[in-house]
Amino acid sequence: MKINKIRDKIELSTLISIFLFSVFALTPNVNAYELPDTPFDFEQMKADAELIKQADKPLLDLKIEEPVSTVQWITFGTLQIADIYTTYRGLKYNCVREVNPIAGERPSVPKMFFIKTAVLSPAIYAERQTLTLKPRTMDEINFLMAVVVNHNYRVWHKAEQRCIKR
Repeated sequence: MKINKIRDKIELSTLISIFLFSVFALTPNVNAYELPDTPFDFEQMKADAELIKQADKPLLDLKIEEPVSTVQWITFGTLQIADIYTTYRGLKYNCVREVNPIAGERPSVPKMFFIKTAVLSPAIYAERQTLTLKPRTMDEINFLMAVVVNHNYRVWHKAEQRCIKR
């Protein structure tokens, strides 16, 4: 019993370490945003501003949208780990099975992590390159993942009360 608890803690700490490493890997390089060595031409900037003010119509009809924030990405990753953890804890009981057909009825933690990584990594990489995902869409994805984690948590705790531990 005690060995299982130690193994659970080791597996969870390994997942958290992998997640934190991936967060740092996704964080943009702050050195890429250094100011140029040449000074700004403030006089030219003022002259350009006056020309813009005098124009009858806007130069461009720009719609500026914020990219998905770092907090949203961290929330996404945390929910993915919480999904694996709550699924793993629920699967310890004989009355619980995984419903994801790709994973099988009783997947191991490494298998669940591999499936999530294999499915999500290309999508995350593509998004980080194109920045087409909207913050609202990411909020909706995170909300749905929170619903999944909540469901897993409830299944796990019902199983603790009603089922036999494997």
